[in-house]
Parts: sequence; C-alpha cells; structure tokens
Amino acid sequence: MTHPVYFTGEAEKDLMEIYGDIRDSGCPMTARSLLKQIRQACDRLSETPQRGRTVPELNRIGISDYREIIFKVYRIIYEIEPSHRVTIHCILDGRRDVQTVLAQRMLR
Repeated sequence: MTHPVYFTGEAEKDLMEIYGDIRDSGCPMTARSLLKQIRQACDRLSETPQRGRTVPELNRIGISDYREIIFKVYRIIYEIEPSHRVTIHCILDGRRDVQTVLAQRMLR
C-alpha cells in the first residue's frame, strides 16, 4: 500500500530556508541537489512510513504520534494519519536546539 505524502506549510518553509541558506553561502547547485534529495527521502515514506523512529523529545513527554527519519544532518518529522496519509510537519537541522523548535511548533 502506498501512502500519499503531504508537506505542511511549515515543512515547505523549512525546505526553502535550508535551500536559501546553502544557496546564499555560494553553493546554488549544492542547494538544489540537497533540496531534491530531501524531497526524495520524504517521498520514500510513501512506501515504508513505519520505518521512522518515534521522536525522542516528544516521546519523553508522552507524545508518540510523530515519527522521524534522519537525512544527513536533517531530522524529517512526520505523522502517519488514520487516512494513511503521511504528513511531513518539519525538516530541522539536527544541530539546532530541536527541542525548543518542537515545543514551539508541535505543542501549540
């Protein structure tokens, strides 16, 4: 069974910020390539959405509905909805303070 993959507005914004940061550092081709690779990693969730682990920062406070996969230094956080749709909620640089970002976004 394939699962449709949907990006929230926040996830799309994350992608554009990643792209812009790398492009602005003087590497536009690298930025385009990375953007494509991240999208492909997300698209592969349509086949195997259960492969991701629960998000440790959320799991510690009893929230286990979200999963994540790691791509390079990026954490792709998503949810498998009852309709079997995979919703990508955020794509975060794992070197950042992810717990604070998650608290701002996921616990609203």
